[in-house]
Amino acid sequence: MTLSTWIRFLPTLITATVLLFLDQSTKNIVFEGGTFYVTSFLNITNCFNYGISFGLFAFAGMSQVFFIFIAFIIALFALYYIYTAPSINNVELCSIGLVLGGAAGNVMDRIYHGAVRDFLDLHIMHYHWPAFNVADAGIVLGSLILLLFYTKYDIISLAKGRNK
Repeated sequence: MTLSTWIRFLPTLITATVLLFLDQSTKNIVFEGGTFYVTSFLNITNCFNYGISFGLFAFAGMSQVFFIFIAFIIALFALYYIYTAPSINNVELCSIGLVLGGAAGNVMDRIYHGAVRDFLDLHIMHYHWPAFNVADAGIVLGSLILLLFYTKYDIISLAKGRNK
C-alpha cells in the first residue's frame, strides 16, 4: 500500500484508537470499585454481558469465539470499504472508526474476561435500560451517523422533518 492509502485510513485509526483507550480505561477504573448511584437516572454498576447488544443471545449457547469472529468479519468489511471507496470523507472515516474502536474494545473484553464488561445503567424509576459501556456508545453513535449520512439526511432537514 502507498503512503496516500495509509493516510486515507488515518482518521479511522485515530478515532478507533482513542475510543478503544477510553473504553478500556473506563472499564478498568469502574471494575475496581463497586456499584454506586450517580443521578436519579444513572448508576455505575459492574456486570458482564455474555451475549451481544442488550444481552441478546446470552443464553443461546453461542460461544464468545462466534461473537469475536463476527466482529472480525465486520472489521474486514469496513476496512475493505475504506480501501475501495472511490471517495470517502472524514465524517464517514471517523464514524467507521467509532464502530471499529467499539468493536475492538468489546472483543478485548471477550478475549481477556470471557464476556463484555458493562457498567452504565440508565433507568427511570425501576425500569432499567440494559447496561452498556463506552464501546457500545461508540458503536451506536458511529452507526447512527453512518445511517444518517448514507440515507442522505442532514441535520437541518432532519430537524425540519424533510429529507433530501
